[in-house]
Amino acid sequence: MLLPGTEIHIFVFFILVVEFIFFLFQIIYYFSRPTDIQRLRFLLLLLFAVYYNSVSGFLPDKNIPLSIEVQNTIAYSGGLLLSFYLPYYIYKSFNLASLKFYAYWGSVVFLFMPFFMCFVVPYYFTGDINLSRKLVVIVPFIYALSFIFCFTKAIREAYSYLIQTFSKIEMAGIYITVIFWTALPIIVYFDGSQLVENTIANAGFLLLIIIAIRKKISESRLEYQMLLLSKDDSKNTEIEIVFDEKRFQENCADFNLTAREREIIHLLAKAYTYKEIAEELFISDRTVAKHISNIYSKTGVSQKSELLAKLEYSLLIA
Repeated sequence: MLLPGTEIHIFVFFILVVEFIFFLFQIIYYFSRPTDIQRLRFLLLLLFAVYYNSVSGFLPDKNIPLSIEVQNTIAYSGGLLLSFYLPYYIYKSFNLASLKFYAYWGSVVFLFMPFFMCFVVPYYFTGDINLSRKLVVIVPFIYALSFIFCFTKAIREAYSYLIQTFSKIEMAGIYITVIFWTALPIIVYFDGSQLVENTIANAGFLLLIIIAIRKKISESRLEYQMLLLSKDDSKNTEIEIVFDEKRFQENCADFNLTAREREIIHLLAKAYTYKEIAEELFISDRTVAKHISNIYSKTGVSQKSELLAKLEYSLLIA
Protein backbone atom coordinates (compact mmCIF):
# COMPACT_ATOMS: atom_id res chain seq x y z
CA MET A 1 0.00 0.00 0.00
CA LEU A 2 1.57 3.25 -1.16
CA LEU A 3 1.24 6.73 0.30
CA PRO A 4 -1.25 8.52 -2.00
CA GLY A 5 0.48 10.42 -4.80
CA THR A 6 3.92 8.89 -4.11
CA GLU A 7 5.96 5.73 -4.66
CA ILE A 8 6.72 5.15 -0.96
CA HIS A 9 5.07 2.34 1.01
CA ILE A 10 2.91 3.59 3.88
CA PHE A 11 4.88 1.58 6.48
CA VAL A 12 8.22 2.86 5.16
CA PHE A 13 6.79 6.37 5.40
CA PHE A 14 5.86 5.69 9.02
CA ILE A 15 9.45 4.60 9.76
CA LEU A 16 10.71 7.75 8.04
CA VAL A 17 8.45 9.97 10.17
CA VAL A 18 9.55 8.27 13.41
CA GLU A 19 13.24 8.68 12.55
CA PHE A 20 12.75 12.27 11.42
CA ILE A 21 10.94 13.24 14.65
CA PHE A 22 13.67 11.66 16.74
CA PHE A 23 16.25 13.39 14.53
CA LEU A 24 14.68 16.78 15.33
CA PHE A 25 14.64 15.90 19.03
CA GLN A 26 18.34 15.03 18.87
CA ILE A 27 19.12 18.36 17.17
CA ILE A 28 17.47 20.26 20.02
CA TYR A 29 19.30 18.17 22.60
CA TYR A 30 22.64 18.60 20.82
CA PHE A 31 22.37 22.40 20.61
CA SER A 32 21.64 22.47 24.33
CA ARG A 33 24.90 20.53 24.85
CA PRO A 34 27.14 21.24 21.84
CA THR A 35 30.17 19.59 23.46
CA ASP A 36 28.48 16.17 23.37
CA ILE A 37 30.42 14.68 20.44
CA GLN A 38 28.86 11.25 20.82
CA ARG A 39 25.43 12.83 20.45
CA LEU A 40 26.62 14.56 17.27
CA ARG A 41 27.78 11.24 15.82
CA PHE A 42 24.42 9.67 16.57
CA LEU A 43 22.70 12.72 15.07
CA LEU A 44 24.61 12.20 11.80
CA LEU A 45 23.70 8.51 11.81
CA LEU A 46 20.02 9.45 12.06
CA LEU A 47 20.47 12.03 9.29
CA PHE A 48 21.87 9.40 6.91
CA ALA A 49 19.06 6.99 7.90
CA VAL A 50 16.45 9.65 7.14
CA TYR A 51 18.13 10.40 3.80
CA TYR A 52 18.24 6.69 2.93
CA ASN A 53 14.55 6.19 3.64
CA SER A 54 13.60 9.36 1.79
CA VAL A 55 15.44 8.71 -1.48
CA SER A 56 14.89 4.93 -1.56
CA GLY A 57 11.22 5.38 -0.72
CA PHE A 58 10.19 8.31 -2.90
CA LEU A 59 12.44 7.55 -5.88
CA PRO A 60 12.13 6.81 -8.71
CA ASP A 61 8.91 8.69 -9.39
CA LYS A 62 7.74 9.52 -12.91
CA ASN A 63 6.14 12.73 -11.60
CA ILE A 64 9.53 14.14 -10.57
CA PRO A 65 11.20 16.17 -13.37
CA LEU A 66 14.44 14.16 -13.37
CA SER A 67 15.53 11.30 -15.59
CA ILE A 68 14.94 7.79 -14.27
CA GLU A 69 18.72 7.17 -14.41
CA VAL A 70 19.45 10.14 -12.15
CA GLN A 71 16.64 9.22 -9.76
CA ASN A 72 17.82 5.62 -9.43
CA THR A 73 21.40 6.78 -8.82
CA ILE A 74 20.21 9.12 -6.07
CA ALA A 75 18.02 6.37 -4.61
CA TYR A 76 20.91 3.93 -4.34
CA SER A 77 23.24 6.63 -3.01
CA GLY A 78 21.25 6.59 0.24
CA GLY A 79 22.37 3.05 1.02
CA LEU A 80 25.92 3.94 -0.01
CA LEU A 81 26.22 6.94 2.32
CA LEU A 82 24.72 5.11 5.28
CA SER A 83 27.01 2.12 4.69
CA PHE A 84 29.93 4.54 4.37
CA TYR A 85 29.19 6.21 7.71
CA LEU A 86 28.20 3.18 9.83
CA PRO A 87 31.76 1.72 10.21
CA TYR A 88 33.06 5.19 11.08
CA TYR A 89 30.32 5.65 13.69
CA ILE A 90 31.13 2.30 15.31
CA TYR A 91 34.88 2.95 15.20
CA LYS A 92 34.56 6.34 16.91
CA SER A 93 31.80 5.42 19.34
CA PHE A 94 33.46 2.24 20.63
CA ASN A 95 37.03 3.50 20.20
CA LEU A 96 38.13 0.24 18.55
CA ALA A 97 41.50 0.85 16.90
CA SER A 98 41.33 -2.38 14.88
CA LEU A 99 38.40 -0.96 12.88
CA LYS A 100 40.26 2.13 11.67
CA PHE A 101 40.76 0.73 8.16
CA TYR A 102 37.02 0.08 7.79
CA ALA A 103 36.20 3.57 9.06
CA TYR A 104 38.32 5.29 6.42
CA TRP A 105 39.99 3.63 3.41
CA GLY A 106 37.97 0.42 3.56
CA SER A 107 34.74 2.27 2.81
CA VAL A 108 36.34 4.17 -0.05
CA VAL A 109 37.84 1.07 -1.68
CA PHE A 110 35.05 -1.44 -1.06
CA LEU A 111 31.95 0.78 -1.11
CA PHE A 112 32.46 3.98 -3.11
CA MET A 113 34.57 2.50 -5.91
CA PRO A 114 32.26 -0.53 -6.48
CA PHE A 115 29.26 1.82 -6.50
CA PHE A 116 30.83 3.87 -9.28
CA MET A 117 32.36 1.01 -11.28
CA CYS A 118 29.63 -1.61 -10.80
CA PHE A 119 26.50 0.55 -10.66
CA VAL A 120 26.93 4.01 -12.16
CA VAL A 121 29.05 3.00 -15.17
CA PRO A 122 27.09 -0.16 -16.20
CA TYR A 123 23.75 1.53 -15.60
CA TYR A 124 24.49 4.59 -17.73
CA PHE A 125 25.96 2.46 -20.53
CA THR A 126 23.33 -0.31 -20.60
CA GLY A 127 20.31 1.24 -18.91
CA ASP A 128 19.76 -2.12 -17.18
CA ILE A 129 18.96 -1.37 -13.53
CA ASN A 130 18.58 -5.06 -12.65
CA LEU A 131 22.10 -5.89 -13.88
CA SER A 132 23.62 -2.90 -12.08
CA ARG A 133 21.78 -3.73 -8.85
CA LYS A 134 23.17 -7.26 -8.84
CA LEU A 135 26.72 -6.16 -9.66
CA VAL A 136 26.93 -3.39 -7.08
CA VAL A 137 26.16 -5.54 -4.01
CA ILE A 138 28.75 -8.31 -4.48
CA VAL A 139 31.87 -6.53 -3.18
CA PRO A 140 30.04 -4.62 -0.37
CA PHE A 141 28.52 -7.89 0.88
CA ILE A 142 31.95 -9.55 1.19
CA TYR A 143 33.25 -6.36 2.78
CA ALA A 144 30.36 -6.38 5.28
CA LEU A 145 31.09 -9.98 6.28
CA SER A 146 34.71 -9.04 6.85
CA PHE A 147 33.63 -6.08 8.97
CA ILE A 148 31.36 -8.25 11.13
CA PHE A 149 34.21 -10.69 11.73
CA CYS A 150 36.63 -7.93 12.77
CA PHE A 151 33.96 -6.14 14.80
CA THR A 152 33.15 -9.32 16.72
CA LYS A 153 36.83 -9.97 17.36
CA ALA A 154 37.41 -6.38 18.51
CA ILE A 155 34.47 -6.54 20.94
CA ARG A 156 35.79 -9.74 22.49
CA GLU A 157 39.26 -8.26 22.93
CA ALA A 158 38.02 -4.99 24.42
CA TYR A 159 34.96 -6.31 26.25
CA SER A 160 36.21 -5.46 29.76
CA TYR A 161 36.79 -1.88 28.61
CA LEU A 162 33.55 -1.50 26.63
CA ILE A 163 31.28 -2.83 29.36
CA GLN A 164 32.40 0.03 31.62
CA THR A 165 31.24 2.66 29.12
CA PHE A 166 28.29 1.02 27.36
CA SER A 167 25.47 -1.13 28.65
CA LYS A 168 25.04 -4.62 27.26
CA ILE A 169 21.82 -3.46 25.61
CA GLU A 170 23.64 -0.66 23.75
CA MET A 171 26.32 -3.05 22.53
CA ALA A 172 23.73 -5.60 21.43
CA GLY A 173 21.77 -2.87 19.66
CA ILE A 174 24.64 -1.72 17.47
CA TYR A 175 25.62 -5.33 16.74
CA ILE A 176 22.09 -6.19 15.62
CA THR A 177 22.10 -3.06 13.45
CA VAL A 178 25.23 -4.28 11.67
CA ILE A 179 23.73 -7.76 11.17
CA PHE A 180 20.57 -6.35 9.61
CA TRP A 181 22.55 -3.98 7.43
CA THR A 182 24.72 -6.84 6.17
CA ALA A 183 21.59 -8.64 5.01
CA LEU A 184 20.61 -5.69 2.84
CA PRO A 185 22.82 -6.61 -0.19
CA ILE A 186 21.16 -10.04 -0.31
CA ILE A 187 17.70 -8.45 -0.44
CA VAL A 188 18.82 -5.99 -3.13
CA TYR A 189 20.41 -8.78 -5.17
CA PHE A 190 17.21 -10.82 -5.23
CA ASP A 191 15.13 -7.72 -5.98
CA GLY A 192 13.25 -7.58 -2.68
CA SER A 193 10.32 -5.22 -2.30
CA GLN A 194 10.70 -1.71 -0.91
CA LEU A 195 8.83 -2.78 2.23
CA VAL A 196 11.12 -5.74 2.94
CA GLU A 197 14.32 -3.84 2.11
CA ASN A 198 13.56 -0.77 4.22
CA THR A 199 12.10 -2.73 7.13
CA ILE A 200 15.20 -4.93 7.40
CA ALA A 201 17.55 -1.97 6.95
CA ASN A 202 15.77 0.13 9.60
CA ALA A 203 15.12 -2.56 12.20
CA GLY A 204 18.50 -2.00 13.83
CA PHE A 205 18.18 1.80 13.74
CA LEU A 206 14.74 1.69 15.34
CA LEU A 207 16.23 -0.50 18.07
CA LEU A 208 19.00 2.09 18.61
CA ILE A 209 16.36 4.81 18.90
CA ILE A 210 14.48 2.82 21.56
CA ILE A 211 17.71 2.24 23.48
CA ALA A 212 18.61 5.95 23.22
CA ILE A 213 15.18 6.97 24.54
CA ARG A 214 15.50 4.51 27.43
CA LYS A 215 18.96 5.85 28.27
CA LYS A 216 17.78 9.46 28.06
CA ILE A 217 14.92 8.77 30.47
CA SER A 218 17.35 7.23 32.95
CA GLU A 219 19.73 10.20 32.64
CA SER A 220 16.88 12.70 32.99
CA ARG A 221 15.68 11.03 36.18
CA LEU A 222 19.16 11.28 37.67
CA GLU A 223 19.49 14.93 36.61
CA TYR A 224 16.08 15.68 38.12
CA GLN A 225 17.13 14.07 41.39
CA MET A 226 20.27 16.21 41.44
CA LEU A 227 18.20 19.32 40.67
CA LEU A 228 15.91 18.67 43.61
CA LEU A 229 18.91 18.23 45.90
CA SER A 230 20.40 21.51 44.67
CA LYS A 231 17.35 23.51 45.78
CA ASP A 232 18.10 23.28 49.49
CA ASP A 233 18.15 26.45 51.57
CA SER A 234 21.38 28.37 50.85
CA LYS A 235 22.09 28.97 54.55
CA ASN A 236 22.54 25.24 55.06
CA THR A 237 24.66 24.67 51.98
CA GLU A 238 28.08 24.79 53.62
CA ILE A 239 27.06 22.41 56.41
CA GLU A 240 25.42 20.04 53.98
CA ILE A 241 28.47 19.94 51.73
CA VAL A 242 30.64 18.84 54.67
CA PHE A 243 28.04 16.24 55.62
CA ASP A 244 27.71 15.03 52.02
CA GLU A 245 31.45 14.63 51.63
CA LYS A 246 31.55 12.62 54.81
CA ARG A 247 28.68 10.43 53.62
CA PHE A 248 30.39 9.87 50.29
CA GLN A 249 33.67 8.89 51.97
CA GLU A 250 31.84 6.54 54.31
CA ASN A 251 30.14 4.85 51.39
CA CYS A 252 33.46 4.50 49.58
CA ALA A 253 34.99 2.97 52.71
CA ASP A 254 32.13 0.46 52.88
CA PHE A 255 33.11 -0.78 49.43
CA ASN A 256 36.87 -0.65 50.14
CA LEU A 257 37.49 1.91 47.40
CA THR A 258 41.04 3.26 47.26
CA ALA A 259 42.00 6.93 47.18
CA ARG A 260 42.78 6.68 43.47
CA GLU A 261 39.43 5.05 42.78
CA ARG A 262 37.62 7.81 44.66
CA GLU A 263 39.53 10.39 42.64
CA ILE A 264 38.40 8.74 39.42
CA ILE A 265 34.79 8.70 40.64
CA HIS A 266 34.95 12.48 41.10
CA LEU A 267 36.10 12.86 37.49
CA LEU A 268 33.46 10.44 36.20
CA ALA A 269 30.81 12.53 37.94
CA LYS A 270 32.09 15.57 36.04
CA ALA A 271 31.47 13.66 32.77
CA TYR A 272 35.16 13.17 32.00
CA THR A 273 35.90 10.58 29.32
CA TYR A 274 38.41 7.79 29.87
CA LYS A 275 40.96 9.71 27.82
CA GLU A 276 40.39 12.93 29.79
CA ILE A 277 40.73 11.08 33.09
CA ALA A 278 44.00 9.55 31.87
CA GLU A 279 45.34 12.98 30.93
CA GLU A 280 44.21 14.53 34.21
CA LEU A 281 45.85 11.82 36.34
CA PHE A 282 48.84 11.18 34.03
CA ILE A 283 48.03 7.52 33.57
CA SER A 284 47.15 5.37 30.53
CA ASP A 285 43.64 4.78 29.16
CA ARG A 286 44.01 1.08 29.94
CA THR A 287 44.86 1.87 33.58
CA VAL A 288 41.75 4.06 33.81
CA ALA A 289 39.64 1.24 32.40
CA LYS A 290 41.14 -1.18 34.92
CA HIS A 291 40.41 1.16 37.83
CA ILE A 292 36.81 1.68 36.73
CA SER A 293 36.38 -2.05 36.22
CA ASN A 294 37.52 -2.57 39.83
CA ILE A 295 35.17 0.18 41.05
CA TYR A 296 32.17 -1.38 39.29
CA SER A 297 33.12 -4.83 40.57
CA LYS A 298 33.45 -3.66 44.18
CA THR A 299 30.16 -1.73 44.14
CA GLY A 300 28.22 -4.28 42.12
CA VAL A 301 27.04 -1.88 39.42
CA SER A 302 27.37 -1.79 35.63
CA GLN A 303 26.79 1.88 34.74
CA LYS A 304 28.00 5.26 35.91
CA SER A 305 24.53 6.47 36.92
CA GLU A 306 24.10 3.41 39.16
CA LEU A 307 27.53 4.00 40.71
CA LEU A 308 26.80 7.65 41.58
CA ALA A 309 23.43 6.76 43.04
CA LYS A 310 24.85 3.92 45.12
CA LEU A 311 27.59 6.12 46.57
CA GLU A 312 25.11 8.98 47.05
CA TYR A 313 27.44 11.17 45.04
CA SER A 314 24.54 13.35 43.91
CA LEU A 315 24.36 14.72 47.45
CA LEU A 316 27.62 16.53 46.74
CA ILE A 317 25.82 18.63 44.15
CA ALA A 318 23.52 20.11 46.73
